[in-house]
Amino acid sequence: MNSNLIYFFEWLVLLSFVLSSSKMTGGGPAQKRMKLQNRASDREEDEDDEEGGEMEDALVTIKQEFAKDLSKASEEVLKEMEETVLECASDLAKEKRTADLLWTLTSCRAVLPFLGKAKASRMLRTLLDFCLQTEEMKDRKILLCNECIEWATAQKRTFLRRSLQARLIRLHNDNASHTTALEMAGKLISELKKMEDRELLVEVVLEESKAAFALNNPGKARTALVMAKTIANTAFMTPILMAAIDLQSGILAAEDNDFRTAYSYFFEAFENFEPLPGMTNECIKTLKYMCLGKIVLDEPEHIKILLTGKRKYESPHLEAIKALGKAFEKRSLTLYHEANAKFEKELRSDVVIARHSARLYDKLLEKEVIRVVEPYDVVDLDHLVTRIGLPMAKIERSVSALILDRRINGVLDQSTHTLTIYRPASSDTAYKKAVNLIHVLERIVDTQYSHGYSHVH
Repeated sequence: MNSNLIYFFEWLVLLSFVLSSSKMTGGGPAQKRMKLQNRASDREEDEDDEEGGEMEDALVTIKQEFAKDLSKASEEVLKEMEETVLECASDLAKEKRTADLLWTLTSCRAVLPFLGKAKASRMLRTLLDFCLQTEEMKDRKILLCNECIEWATAQKRTFLRRSLQARLIRLHNDNASHTTALEMAGKLISELKKMEDRELLVEVVLEESKAAFALNNPGKARTALVMAKTIANTAFMTPILMAAIDLQSGILAAEDNDFRTAYSYFFEAFENFEPLPGMTNECIKTLKYMCLGKIVLDEPEHIKILLTGKRKYESPHLEAIKALGKAFEKRSLTLYHEANAKFEKELRSDVVIARHSARLYDKLLEKEVIRVVEPYDVVDLDHLVTRIGLPMAKIERSVSALILDRRINGVLDQSTHTLTIYRPASSDTAYKKAVNLIHVLERIVDTQYSHGYSHVH
């Protein structure tokens, strides 16, 4: 009996010890998991509240800065206000707070008169650029630019009005309104020629060149580019502007089928764009044109090497040009059509790629014809039609062109619809070696004869 009581008391002590240990450690595994999940959710809520609070603080800060009485503010106060507003607006742009950006752009006009002309221009242009970078503003971008131009005109801010008009011209080019861009550029260039703002003049002349090229007026495009280069040589230009000149030079060189020169221009443009912040789209465009140059120069296998180490620029546009390069490397029209179907938007929306698409197609057709006929001495044209999948008339034209260009050594028989290919005769080197040996022996005999004759006499 006593031993049973002892065992009972020992069991109670052990149970109480286990319970106290579980309380100290926060419960069992299930309770621990629940507590960890609760803590994680609390942390996420705190982070969300913190991010939302930061955005609200940014907007509140902007409102507080605009509410200040700036009539007697010092230069330091105005500078601090400008930096604070632009920093907060940058945060709003990163979070795509379009409505708040619009409010900031509209409300800033009340404080701009208190700033100097240079600071006011910088603030308005920067805020406008933030608004134009958001996709949500796609339908209102031109209207917003026009509103800012009207305000600058009313305030007699001539320099600001010109720079905003230059931005509007670029926007029209981006929206494929090239006729409007060309008209506006012509008027603004006439006005800027009377001033000393050469950098802005070069920017507008470049946009004129782009618009003229898009409207299939290469003569005017080249004239504008020469003018831009001439002005750029007389004054210091920013790296962005010099890269833009190189890019346009490459595009026009490609239009003249001088793709080696075009590639060198594209390479220089990429080298200038890459170190600069916010130039990702320009780098992608330049890389795309460099790949196009490799395709036209019959070097599609170099595209992979060209894009090595440039993973940060991966985009549908580069995937599209890589697909075209693969089609040319394999000499396959099927892959070409697949690439055009898959990346139709990326390939058709680019003026430069679309301009060269017909030339690329003809070039690839020739490559596929050569690939198909390579193993044969006599080829039935019906076989080519079946393999390539094109009408007989188009196949005949392509084969005839290849024969005339001496890329295929053969004869096209119209009566039997066959192509007879003549293989180049293998050159026999034995005769050439024998002749060389005779010449060597002749020189040896002549030398020995001359040596013996000199000893006799």
